[in-house]
Amino acid sequence: MSRSFDSNKSEKNRVTDHSQGDYSEKDFLLRAEQIKKKQVYRKRPKQARDLINVLLARKGYSQVETNNQLQTKWESILDSKWKNRTLATSIRAGRLDVLVESAVVNQELTFIKTKLLAKLKETSIGKGIRDIRFRIGSL
Repeated sequence: MSRSFDSNKSEKNRVTDHSQGDYSEKDFLLRAEQIKKKQVYRKRPKQARDLINVLLARKGYSQVETNNQLQTKWESILDSKWKNRTLATSIRAGRLDVLVESAVVNQELTFIKTKLLAKLKETSIGKGIRDIRFRIGSL
């Protein structure tokens, strides 16, 4: 019984004599498997544009342009009396952080917060904003 088992096993791994050039489909499939096992996939080299983007992000140069756009959009939805008293600083986790000059301005803007959110959502930059946080500080 062990002999028949060994003979079946050897038939699967057997490669025919190729001195006359007659190859079977099994030979090609076995060779393809061997090549596939030997293949090593290497990491692609990093591209220069990816490295430059990482460096710009680390230094914060790309964020300066975004902050300018954010401030412009913020000023476009505000009344003229609040423009010089507020500064939109950043958007984090769906919340717009706004720096205000005093507690009075903070309180007044808190009263109209829902209207400001509705106006913001109509702009291109405000689609992901769910809340506005006012903080008192120097502009």
